[in-house]
Amino acid sequence: GLVVDYNIERTSTSGGLNEDSDGNAFALHNVHGGRYTNITCMSARKHCFDILGNTYNRSGSNFTFNKRHNLTSRNIYVDQIKCMGMGDDGFTTHGVEYITAGYVQISRGTYSNKNSNAVEIDDISRFVSVKNASGRFVNKGVEVKGHGDTFAAEHVFFGRIVAEHCARGFEI
Repeated sequence: GLVVDYNIERTSTSGGLNEDSDGNAFALHNVHGGRYTNITCMSARKHCFDILGNTYNRSGSNFTFNKRHNLTSRNIYVDQIKCMGMGDDGFTTHGVEYITAGYVQISRGTYSNKNSNAVEIDDISRFVSVKNASGRFVNKGVEVKGHGDTFAAEHVFFGRIVAEHCARGFEI
């Protein structure tokens, strides 16, 4: 399989690496269709594995930038995703639809002292199905949400979730 090591020790935050998706180990931007299997992501500054449509435009609370765009990642299947040592979330989605994740295993959010989740289904995501997910030594095993300047995720399905040594197992 593919091993992606962001190697946070050799990168700096210049150029916005701590604010945008550039801090991700593996990111799918505006992807239409595809199958991604057997991928291991390590040591990301932000997210280990991120599927997103548009970029992270934080616009306050007036919905200026974060409406649903036609830049939406859709019809993607991922399986056997392993993530470890991320700054924020292990497996996450933003602005996507029709995503299926077979098995996602996340452990040790090491570069953040606060909200490091194993699986996060976020902003404007819809029709997302996660069949099997496990999180170990992270803040939350699974979180489904939206920020104040966008719409929350909707139509999200989870099969089996295992959360070990987490502050919370599941949060909506």
